[in-house]
Amino acid sequence: MNFLELLKKPNLIAAHRGDRSQKPENTLSALTSSIGKCDFIEIDVQLTKDLVPVIIHDDTLGRTSDVSKIEKFEDRRPWRVSDFTEEELQSLDFGSWFDHKYEPSLTLEKALSFAKEQHLFLNVEIKDLSDTFTDEIVVQIVIDMIKKTQTEDLVLLSSFYHHYLPMCKKLSLNIPTAALQMYKHPSNLIDYLHSFQVDAYHSEDKITNQKTVSSLREGGFFVNVFTVNKTKRQKRLFDWGVNGIFTDFLEREVKVQPLSYKFIADCHLGKLAKYLRLMGFDTLFFSHIEDNDLITIANEENRIILTRDRDLSQRKSAPVLFLEPTYTKAQLKTLIDYYELKEHPIPFSRCIVCNTPLQVIEKEKIIDSLPEKVKKNFNYFEYCPACDHIYWQGDHYKNMIKFLTQVMEES
Repeated sequence: MNFLELLKKPNLIAAHRGDRSQKPENTLSALTSSIGKCDFIEIDVQLTKDLVPVIIHDDTLGRTSDVSKIEKFEDRRPWRVSDFTEEELQSLDFGSWFDHKYEPSLTLEKALSFAKEQHLFLNVEIKDLSDTFTDEIVVQIVIDMIKKTQTEDLVLLSSFYHHYLPMCKKLSLNIPTAALQMYKHPSNLIDYLHSFQVDAYHSEDKITNQKTVSSLREGGFFVNVFTVNKTKRQKRLFDWGVNGIFTDFLEREVKVQPLSYKFIADCHLGKLAKYLRLMGFDTLFFSHIEDNDLITIANEENRIILTRDRDLSQRKSAPVLFLEPTYTKAQLKTLIDYYELKEHPIPFSRCIVCNTPLQVIEKEKIIDSLPEKVKKNFNYFEYCPACDHIYWQGDHYKNMIKFLTQVMEES
């Protein structure tokens, strides 16, 4: 999986500067503490005096290091990162301000190497260094380091200084980019983002509303929102179709129950849709539907598109999962593994014909519609109020349960 494929998953949680509520921000310990708590990690990069990319948020060192206590650096106020060499930064402590424990500075190379070792996804924000270094130098150094560490699949590059972003694309088409925005959206937002060739838009929570999210998703952009620390707000943003949120508090992450996932299957996946309905998942299926209509429904109803169409899977305007296998059983196993659905099926709770939730119905009310053998051997029935189908736990039910049990065991 690369970063663009990750963004097609719903309800993503991003660790803002690592697990910064538990560890000093933008340090290796903050990255380590994030493992298993989020889907990707956001870090900030800027350049030292000797052009080494380092992971620090502020353009000065006073808040997150002990530089103010080092006598030899007293005359270097305000301690701009770009005025210090990488060797000088290595002499500072970037942890004691937070928890009285020493923490060395973190270079981009070390962060990327760690991400590769642990297979972590990193959103690397390039700080605005346009007043100090040329745009070409900044972008070239960052891209060169990503290529050196062979981590192009694990990285998304973002910036408030949007002029960096098309330059990133020019040097590496494989690395997705995102425009960061605070205070106010640019005019003609969709056209503006297209002009910078970005894949995603990262907006401040204060300027994010449902209309803007819908417009961005329809325009083909992933949407991630910062910094969202209240779970109620996180849930609302996800309901609007936001792909991910950045948070300072990973222990407050939104737990999305797998059964809250809703799907819409393309015309090649009718059997898969049937089995998902059997498992209890709300799954739409149309034997004939245009891609644009499918995407519209997915966005309006917050559904995940399941497809065998590779071109459709490359579109960014809705959450989508491409299913490589051609056989239904393998497709189902892929889906279960990808969305961690294994422990959460509620079989035979939806009509396999029309997707409507089933209702328990008394035998006496439908007895005239039942075959004689069924009247004699069964007493529990479920009924679809939309298409009048009646279900009982006969041989077909047992075979389906056997099939689903086997799929679960093999997943």
